[in-house]
Amino acid sequence: MKNNSIIKLLLSVVAILCLSSFTNEKSIKNGYRDNDEILIRHRPSTPPTFPHSPSVVSISAYYDSDNTCIYASLSNAGVSVDVDICNLITGETDSYAVPGSGPSAFPISGNSGIWTITFTLSSGDVYEGSFVI
Repeated sequence: MKNNSIIKLLLSVVAILCLSSFTNEKSIKNGYRDNDEILIRHRPSTPPTFPHSPSVVSISAYYDSDNTCIYASLSNAGVSVDVDICNLITGETDSYAVPGSGPSAFPISGNSGIWTITFTLSSGDVYEGSFVI
């Protein structure tokens, strides 16, 4: 019986060591992993009509905790894009106007909270995402 307890304990320790080897202090900061993509969704201003074709606008964004920056890549988003970034907990808000294509970097404070990012295209279409630090 005593051997079974020791074996279970050793197996638990090995399992914990294996799981902890997949992450490290540098890859996870403030509960959010570096370079994790932020899911950006289209927020239609009017109800969709059917049949409805998918949008060709491509926006991808991710938060880099080492540089406390949001990096975004936009394509086919129009002439210009207004970007609003808000921490819902602290009330911090940053606003930017960027070209409708290419990469952009948006520095933020990096304070803990629930952050939202909103992309408003020159056409009036709105895309938004959120992440937690």
